[in-house]
Amino acid sequence: MKKLFLSFFLFSLLVTPVFAVTSTSTIEVLNNKSEADADGQDFVTVAVSPCLSNGKADEEATVTITPDTITNTAAGTVLNGDECGEFEKKFKLTSTKAGTYNVGAYIVFKNGEIFNTQTVQVKFTSDEPTPTPTPTVTPTPAPEPSAVPTKKPTITPEVKEVESLENPKFTKVKVDDQNYEISDFQELTLKPEAKLTFSGTALKDAKLSIFLYPEQKMGKVKVDGDGNWEFTFEEKMDPGDHKVEAKISDTDGNVSKRTSLSFKVEGETAQQKSAAERKYGTNIAFWILLLSFLGVATGTGFYLYKKHWLPKKKKTINKQKTGYENDGELQEEEDKEGKDISDGENDLEPDGTVENAETVENGEAEPEKDSESASDGEEDEGPEEDEENIDNDTETEEKKKNSE
Repeated sequence: MKKLFLSFFLFSLLVTPVFAVTSTSTIEVLNNKSEADADGQDFVTVAVSPCLSNGKADEEATVTITPDTITNTAAGTVLNGDECGEFEKKFKLTSTKAGTYNVGAYIVFKNGEIFNTQTVQVKFTSDEPTPTPTPTVTPTPAPEPSAVPTKKPTITPEVKEVESLENPKFTKVKVDDQNYEISDFQELTLKPEAKLTFSGTALKDAKLSIFLYPEQKMGKVKVDGDGNWEFTFEEKMDPGDHKVEAKISDTDGNVSKRTSLSFKVEGETAQQKSAAERKYGTNIAFWILLLSFLGVATGTGFYLYKKHWLPKKKKTINKQKTGYENDGELQEEEDKEGKDISDGENDLEPDGTVENAETVENGEAEPEKDSESASDGEEDEGPEEDEENIDNDTETEEKKKNSE
């Protein structure tokens, strides 16, 4: 039984599933430049924000850009805090092969969490025309190849977050058709299907990027000439804690720090559902271990009941009914009583009297014998007196005859 239990336990360890980690890590193209020449020098800059599942930034995370068919080099980091989105790692992407690539980031965090971000599309183009085959009637000698001038690389200024660039501000939020001030909005618990329109102020004519977490939705809008902006998220939201962040970039490519706004959406979060499923629902190892435990417990209980508890219960019932703990003692007593009765029948005389009638019977028989003797004595006294009277009468008659 111990070997069976150990086997089930080891099997459960082998089949225990590994569950994915929820993260809000993102990747985005900077400077609105997602296209470059495929000359190995012109580049596209992307920024990766490594975020843990608890909403904290991880400066020590290892970021790998995919696919590996394009060349990427580190282009600096931006650190404004330890919250998600306040730390970014930048990479310059180059390629010598024209084509369109879906670029993502594979992130390994310090605590062991692993996450793949969504992908952004990057395109590399070549100035060399694609040769189109043309049919020829007669072969002609190939022309001498002409030298193709090398295009000078375009130097793109590195994006920098500067404190001098004023952060965008949230002024109000419209939930469906109802407007709320920021302080009132943060106290609400929204429905997942709520339509949110965020409004605020920022630098005039700047480009504003707005992010919705944990859905990882991003939108872009241009600030008008009065410094006002507005953007609407219409997607259905997941339950739980949410955060909206906004930042702006000026014409020089400088980026401001992010402004964030937190709110809640009603319902059970995906993490909570996943935890419940991991614990009881889809965890095959849990059910195997549970069934194994129930089987071992049931077998042990049945064995103990049959071996110990059932005999004790039978003894108690027999003692209440017969005064004996088990049927063996009762049978032994009945056999003993039957033997005594048989011995008593063997002691009887053929005429039915008891040969050895002692104790009380002897005591009762002796008085009866005495009474019989007494009655016999009385009976004997009567005939003796009659004989004497007859003798006397005979003597008197004889005397009377002699006198005559």
